[in-house]
Amino acid sequence: MSDANCNVADTREFQTSPASQSVFFNDTVRLDCVTGYSAPPAVIHWLHDDNKTTAGHQTVAEFGSRRDGGASGQLSASLTLETVTLEDRGLYECVAVNPMSAEVVHSLRAYVNVTGNPYHDLSL
Repeated sequence: MSDANCNVADTREFQTSPASQSVFFNDTVRLDCVTGYSAPPAVIHWLHDDNKTTAGHQTVAEFGSRRDGGASGQLSASLTLETVTLEDRGLYECVAVNPMSAEVVHSLRAYVNVTGNPYHDLSL
């Protein structure tokens, strides 16, 4: 009898989804999510109004124990938008893609509302 390695591609639902927020024009907003267990570790990206976005500063960090000899894990991801404008309003969601199976898991959506008058100059 021989030993066989079995690679199982699996991605679980998000443990934490981004939260809806209301921010003032020119402020900074940060959205966070935490993936479920994924084997192999998922690839993360963000959607803004159903379109993949590269806006802002995106960070991803692996945390927790490395199950299966490091072939799996969980990720914490954040999207930080600085100096927000009215174009940053809308629905955001975090998406995890298992690179082995191409399984896609979506977080719950968060709405970012931008308030304030961008044309109001307080220096007058």
